Amino acid sequence: LGEPADRAPQFAPPTLQTLVRAVRPEQAAPLRSALLALADQDPLLHARPAASGATALLLYGEVQMEVLAATLAEEFGIEAEFTPGRVRFLERPAGTGEAAEEMPWLDRTRYWATVGLRVEPGPYGSGGVFGYETELGALPRAFHQAVEETVHATLLTGPAGAAVTDYRVTLIRSGFSSPLSTAADFRGLTPIVLRRALARAGTVLYEPYLAFEAEVPPDALAAVTALLASLGADFTGTTGGDPAWTVTGELPARRAREAELRLPGLTRGEAVWSSRPSADRPLKPGR
Repeated sequence: LGEPADRAPQFAPPTLQTLVRAVRPEQAAPLRSALLALADQDPLLHARPAASGATALLLYGEVQMEVLAATLAEEFGIEAEFTPGRVRFLERPAGTGEAAEEMPWLDRTRYWATVGLRVEPGPYGSGGVFGYETELGALPRAFHQAVEETVHATLLTGPAGAAVTDYRVTLIRSGFSSPLSTAADFRGLTPIVLRRALARAGTVLYEPYLAFEAEVPPDALAAVTALLASLGADFTGTTGGDPAWTVTGELPARRAREAELRLPGLTRGEAVWSSRPSADRPLKPGR
């Protein structure tokens, strides 16, 4: 449980989230197994079990979804259906927050557990890290595991409704009553303490951006740059001239589809558009 390396991630975070289910209910379990196996082989595929037999996927784009559907059909004989991809927002801790709850030595209506947690930002791309400042062996292993698993499960949904990432949560206080405490006490108390600590730390909501390149005819340059600016694009370059200009920059992933749909009308169908995931950024107020 050492400190994570403070370095940039190898890949930008996925920009889309979707749920996938088997068209035939009897293939639900094989579908989940196939997806988890594919995720183990492919660092660009992120999968985890979801409610009602579905599997939650984090993807980099619609094309990856189409390729995955074809792979499931051809290699596993499974026909899958996907919900429409939604842009994936993330939350990150804004600062450091602590909270604790003591075991109710006199009040037997509460959880028989003592839990104290600190939440703080982790390095970009580190995901979620759990650590201890309490003495090793102060809790039975099952109680330690209950706290750690509950921390990560709770942070799948932050105060703004998005998953929390790039955090470090540290167990700073713990206690139990040998004849009374169970793992369920720690699973029940941990979310209460964690949410309180996270509220004190605060979170910042981030949205994914795409790096784009648009090749457009000269007489459409002004209209295209005006469109992209209205969609929140930040430009990094404009080069060329005759017969075409190349415009590069970054824009919010949630606005990329609108840009793709409107470009043909502004350029008589002559525009060439390409994009790829870029680093995410804090969501701007009013956007």
